[in-house]
Amino acid sequence: MQAEHVGRAARPEFLPLERYGLIGECGTAALVSDDGSIDWLPLPRFDSDPIFARILDPGAGHFDVRPREPFTSVSRYLPDTPIQATTFTTASGRATLYDFFAAEPFDEKRRHLWPFRYLVRRIEGEEGTVEFEVEIAPRSSFGGTPFSLRGKGHRLMASRRAGAVFFACSAPFELHGDTATARIVVDSGTTAHVTAADAGELVGVFPPVGAYADAAFERTLRYWKGWSERELLGEEAPEVVRRSAIVLKLLTYAPSGGVVAAPTTSLPEAPGRERNWDYRYVWLRDASRTTEALFDLGYHEDAHAYMYWVTNAAHLSGPRIETLYGPHGEHWIDERDIPNLRGYLDSVPVRKGNGAGHQVQLDNWGEVVDAAATFAERTGNMDPVMWRTIRSLIGYVAGHWRERDHGIWEMRGDPKHFVHSKMMCWVALDRGISLARDLGLKAPLEEWQRERDAVHRTILERGFDRERNTFTQVFDEPQLDAALLEVAIYGFLPGDDPRLTGTIDAIRRELGREELLYRYRTDDELSGNEGTFLACSFWLVQALVANGRQDEAQEVFDAVVARRNALGLFPEELDPETGRFLGNYPQGLSHIALINAAVALRHPERMRGAAR
Repeated sequence: MQAEHVGRAARPEFLPLERYGLIGECGTAALVSDDGSIDWLPLPRFDSDPIFARILDPGAGHFDVRPREPFTSVSRYLPDTPIQATTFTTASGRATLYDFFAAEPFDEKRRHLWPFRYLVRRIEGEEGTVEFEVEIAPRSSFGGTPFSLRGKGHRLMASRRAGAVFFACSAPFELHGDTATARIVVDSGTTAHVTAADAGELVGVFPPVGAYADAAFERTLRYWKGWSERELLGEEAPEVVRRSAIVLKLLTYAPSGGVVAAPTTSLPEAPGRERNWDYRYVWLRDASRTTEALFDLGYHEDAHAYMYWVTNAAHLSGPRIETLYGPHGEHWIDERDIPNLRGYLDSVPVRKGNGAGHQVQLDNWGEVVDAAATFAERTGNMDPVMWRTIRSLIGYVAGHWRERDHGIWEMRGDPKHFVHSKMMCWVALDRGISLARDLGLKAPLEEWQRERDAVHRTILERGFDRERNTFTQVFDEPQLDAALLEVAIYGFLPGDDPRLTGTIDAIRRELGREELLYRYRTDDELSGNEGTFLACSFWLVQALVANGRQDEAQEVFDAVVARRNALGLFPEELDPETGRFLGNYPQGLSHIALINAAVALRHPERMRGAAR
């Protein structure tokens, strides 16, 4: 992507989301614009309050590195890394800004007083001379004590209460109240740096510049190159899949193994409306898809860590499964509004926390049990502690599947009998039966078989419209739901069953916009119309493969992949008219679903119940 600029005043108050890249280090993450500004960075972890939040309000803080004269810029990632490279061209020269968090294991940081969350902004001169202006404006935009700046020479400290963030620069800082600036000049072949580090719970260490920062650049490059050199089921993974794997890794909270849904909060699904949610938590409904994606990519250690995080979180709150958890497994996350921020594109309220955590969503049980089945299939075993948790979850489903819930889309109205939720209850019982039989595990198989068959029979009786030949969103109601594509993905019916064919065609006809799909058209008691949901398009790919329609599936996949931005990133939703990115960004579920779809296309025989 290339951006044209004529100076600082020409920058709009809110940049399109597609102009941002993601950098991170498996603890927190930052959004970096293609004109050199970090406009989102929570510290010390994903769900913390941000120190820079200009993406939600022009005055909410930023960390800017950009030429002083008019410029054009273009951003890219260094191949197979999350190192974002933005090349600036001015009348006087050309230079590239490399943005990254240094890759260093947590135990090494503790042992050697390595800066905690070490952010490096490395400027390399390539042609002529370019003068850069650095502007650091930390803000307590979510409330609380304001940051206080203290600087001396090349060092700067932003402190509040007992915490502090440290900055260092190749040029000296100047203080202007609550903002610091510096001027950096690079010639061809020279480098300069601006760095930052959060002290966290460790001793504060000023983040080095110069040769030390250059060495961190080389180590980080080697680390990510090595991590990314993986195969997809024994074959070379396409670039778009490798990029999605990196996004999935960046959304992983390393100390626990949990994978957050997105690194941001309150980026709207409908600009100017209330559809603004905080996605900086771990949703167990993504468990099955995530576990399968990690195993398919060969990241077995990551898959193990994630699966043990999932079962531990489920154990702590079980047999009830919460909809979402904090990175360390915290549950009952409260939601509150942040009243002093304008919101992205004036979309309010800005929210911290997510009230959906208080909902019952029965599909979650099926996701976790299916993830456990995938784990057992790929590893050949299941330890007794994990099985006790999984068995308790299956028992809960056997006793509660007849109840209403809020569904996969977290409807904020009254609970209903959502067909997708019932189908995932069937998945929990079906996979539990298979686990017990295949591994010789103790279980009440007769009860589970009875309840599994009852769920299946009830769905076909009350969740299928025979006249229209399609499954419906809710029992005894006509509306459709794109989540019903998962009926094909999870093997509820054989892949070539006419009822699946009818459901796929009805969803494309009533919810589709070419390769894109809306989740539903039901009145969900919220204002405004959301965009098309990208994960649903990738589920469509899988459903078409299961239905034996490989050519159609490939066409849909290629068309959706073409919607990514120049950095290979996907949001939660798209405006089908303009292509504008909507919702929290980048969206983990979109990238996970892409990986799952790519596997289905490459190995259709792996799809459960696939048409032969």
